[in-house]
Amino acid sequence: MLLVLLPNSKSTDGYEWVVVAFSIAQIVLNYYRLCTNSNIVSPIVDKGLQNKQWSYCVRCKIMRPPRAHHCAACETCILKRDHHCYFAFTCVGMNNFRYFFLLLFYILLFSLYTFLHFISYASQEYRKELKQVTDYPILTFIFPPWSLILVLTGELPFIVFYYNVCSCICSLFSACATFYLGWGLTVLLDGQTSSEALQGEKKYHLGMYRNIKEVFGSYPFVNFIFPFKSRLNSDGYDFELNPIHREVSLL
Repeated sequence: MLLVLLPNSKSTDGYEWVVVAFSIAQIVLNYYRLCTNSNIVSPIVDKGLQNKQWSYCVRCKIMRPPRAHHCAACETCILKRDHHCYFAFTCVGMNNFRYFFLLLFYILLFSLYTFLHFISYASQEYRKELKQVTDYPILTFIFPPWSLILVLTGELPFIVFYYNVCSCICSLFSACATFYLGWGLTVLLDGQTSSEALQGEKKYHLGMYRNIKEVFGSYPFVNFIFPFKSRLNSDGYDFELNPIHREVSLL
């Protein structure tokens, strides 16, 4: 977003800088939380918690709770492991899935905002120039090589190509964030991890709102404004089953 606003800092409204500051704060805070919240299975666990749902990890040589899996990249077992995030160099699991989800949410939100800001500004500022050089001004917004040709021939100022590249970067971020956020929302609402979703396993599905609280804590919607570290309903070693699977486990 700064790539779009800085060249026009004199004409940028105050509320837009507030949006910039808020977006950067959210992305940085959630990324920090994502990287610093540990999901590692402790080898020292109350033996009373261990039951037939626990499994033995031959690599870590410890008993691990249900939903925990070994990560080859981290070389350890991860509580409620979802996947390994190479962007953050850490595993997404029990204690940091909410920050991963919020990071994607704000990347998508502000990438779209920046893209719309670019379209609005460029179409108003360079409307005459675009109409003079092309009958298809939309190509200039979505196809960088075309705008570069017009810049090199002197028909458009370089700033148009600059904004064009910015819009493509925003589009790329938006597309990636939409895909991962959509998948994350699916497993979140179904009370699953990615591996459980691929296997069609829903024994921890407690209803949509309770599933959200399992991930975000007692105040799920407050986390969207401020990503504070709130207590979760589960400690990662013991999970509540839905009524159907609870009855089966008692047989």
